[in-house]
Amino acid sequence: MGIEELRIAPRCLRQSPYVERMVGTLRRELFEHVIVFNERHLKRLMTSYLEYYHGARPHQGLGEESPFMRAIEPPECCRVFPFRGSVACIGATLG
Repeated sequence: MGIEELRIAPRCLRQSPYVERMVGTLRRELFEHVIVFNERHLKRLMTSYLEYYHGARPHQGLGEESPFMRAIEPPECCRVFPFRGSVACIGATLG
């Protein structure tokens, strides 16, 4: 196929921007909020996070929507308040 492996310089962010972005995202959204106990726990956390990342997390390329559609809940099911230029909902779904 003519594919050649290229080695990048250590800690050279411009040579691996996609990997660096994913590492930064994982650090900010996952590892700053949990303590990893062992490798099995890490694998479980990563599997769970990747399901969230690819399914429920809002994506800029989709107009801040998630890839899988979610049911829209009426405002009376939770407490709604403005948050960082958008609207956040806190509370459990009724019935």
